[in-house]
Amino acid sequence: MHGAGRAGRKPKLTAAQLARVDHALREGPRAHGFATDLWTLPRVATVIKRLTGVTYHPGHVWRVLRALDWTLQRPSPTEMLACMWKNPNVYIEGSLYVGQPGTLVIAENPTMLAERFMFGSGYPVVPIGWMKRQYERLGLSGDAADRMWWRNTLTLFGRLS
Repeated sequence: MHGAGRAGRKPKLTAAQLARVDHALREGPRAHGFATDLWTLPRVATVIKRLTGVTYHPGHVWRVLRALDWTLQRPSPTEMLACMWKNPNVYIEGSLYVGQPGTLVIAENPTMLAERFMFGSGYPVVPIGWMKRQYERLGLSGDAADRMWWRNTLTLFGRLS
C-alpha cells in the first residue's frame, strides 16, 4: 500500500530558490536597494520576484519566511521611542507593547511623545474586547486616555489638528 503523498499544492519555490532568497535576505534590505534596514512583507515579496520570477502576495510571504525559519522581530518600546523621536510621522499602535515594561511611560508622558501612542487591537487575530481590556489595564484617564483611544488616530489621518 502506498501513502497518499503530499497534501495540497506543491511549493512555488524549489529548495535552491529558497536558499537564494535566504542568502539575499541575510544581506539586508539596503543591499537590495531599499532605503532602510527593515524587512517588510512587500519588500520580501519584491526580492523573491527579482530572484526567482515567482510572485507572492505580500500577505503570503510569511509562509516563505516560515519555511526559512525566519521569525517576526518586533522592536522594543525603547527602539520605537527612538524611531518616533527621529521621525515625526511615526506612531506606535500599542497592541505589540501593552503589558511590556515601559508602555505606561510611553502612553502617559508627553515628553515621551504620548501624542503618537494609540489603540490598536490586532483584530481579527486577537479579539477586540480582550485587547481593549489590556489597554484599560494601563489605567490612563483624562487627556492621556483620549489621545490613546481616539485623538491620536484622528490626528494621524488628518481628521483632527
